Amino acid sequence: MAKPTPAKPKAKKQFRSTNPRHPAVIERRPLTPAEAADYLGVTERWVRRAVQERRVPFMKVGRLLRFHPDDLDSWLNEQRVPAER
Repeated sequence: MAKPTPAKPKAKKQFRSTNPRHPAVIERRPLTPAEAADYLGVTERWVRRAVQERRVPFMKVGRLLRFHPDDLDSWLNEQRVPAER
């Protein structure tokens, strides 16, 4: 009698681009939360929490979240902390 094999948990599909020339960035089209997370170098969970707390610029397209790369670049520049020396 064969033992049943345990079911493998399904891997969550995530967007991961190691290419700095990703088409979304080249076209400057609005990014999904997963693409924005990759662009910023953070997790998608962090992006969604920052949206909820209104810490990052975002757009709503119907019920969907979108992030414009130019807005994210401006926001990143505002977050810069100058060196004290």
